[in-house]
Amino acid sequence: MRIREASIFLLVTVFVVLFPPVRADADAPPISPKELIRESLLVPAQLDGAEVSLEAIVLRPKGDGPFPLAVMTVGPIDLKDRAVLSPLHFHYQAAEFARRGWAAVFFLRRGYGKSGGEADAWNKACSAENIAAMAKKTADEYEAVIRHFAGQPFVDKTQILAVGQGAAGASVVALAGNTVAGLRGVVNFGASGGSCPDAALLQSVEAAGRSAKVPALWLYAENDATMPPQRVKLFFDAYRQAGGKGELMVTKPFEQDGASLFFWRQGIALWREPVDMFLRQASLPTWSTPPEGPVMPDYPMPDDLTRLNKAPDWVEKATAAWASYFAAPPGKAFVIGVGFGFSAWSTIAAQATAEEAQKIALKKCDDAALKCRIVAVDDEMVGQ
Repeated sequence: MRIREASIFLLVTVFVVLFPPVRADADAPPISPKELIRESLLVPAQLDGAEVSLEAIVLRPKGDGPFPLAVMTVGPIDLKDRAVLSPLHFHYQAAEFARRGWAAVFFLRRGYGKSGGEADAWNKACSAENIAAMAKKTADEYEAVIRHFAGQPFVDKTQILAVGQGAAGASVVALAGNTVAGLRGVVNFGASGGSCPDAALLQSVEAAGRSAKVPALWLYAENDATMPPQRVKLFFDAYRQAGGKGELMVTKPFEQDGASLFFWRQGIALWREPVDMFLRQASLPTWSTPPEGPVMPDYPMPDDLTRLNKAPDWVEKATAAWASYFAAPPGKAFVIGVGFGFSAWSTIAAQATAEEAQKIALKKCDDAALKCRIVAVDDEMVGQ
């Protein structure tokens, strides 16, 4: 066991490295977000004998490529949110790879957003067989998306990475044991197995370790509510002892529950460095140096947002709304309205374009008969 320290980590424990730490030749400075192309699409897929479409976005650098391919998705979310989920909500996570020179695809699993088919149900019996079957279902979706994009001229089909959060993290660990042409590694953000007992989960990770063909990065926050470091170590040790290749890294605590590390833009500050380390060790491209500055802007809140109302609860809500705005995905606008002796705000995010977001946010404000002005569009302040 080796202990590796880095400035952003509370703890980085490297249990085994079974691939050479060779720096990728394609390293280059970070690509500006303004130099990325984003496309929304429905990916055709043949799954369980049925034709379905999986909603996705792809972010990639300008130019013909070919670019290495990163394919990612997340685990189950609340039933009430599944229909309204959009790949646009994960723009910044995909952009982290696109800015490294990758074609980055974020897709929604079956039954989420505009994706066809039925969503999975992790509330079945916690047998090792069922856990493996559920992981395979999403692994099949990854393979379908990989097959589609491997046929695109802008993709380098010899350099493919699969990234998953939660249950999708378990699925990419399973995917590492499949024979997937061009797959060079997988990244598991916080797979947990829910409330299933350790015995069944251990059987699953041991099976995954025995079949593993490519290295895996297991990435967790120290305050993950269901997977504290010692429990993660138990499973990773079983994976390694069964033959699995890769690393386990644990970051500093994130928010109230570290299981949300991949979900939020702020989390990028914690996982940027370990992902870089993993890519270099797997001889995959990344930037020569990471982008400078914070992962999201930290502009001061406009004075007129609270000038007419100094009540502590109002100031607290306004401050939270301002911070949440910059954490939200692009295609967004923040509007302040003043009138009738008070001020208010309206905001919208994850729209197809910034122009559409401005129209929606302004209309919400105008409908309240206030004097309205746009103060922010995407990550830029307006009128300053």
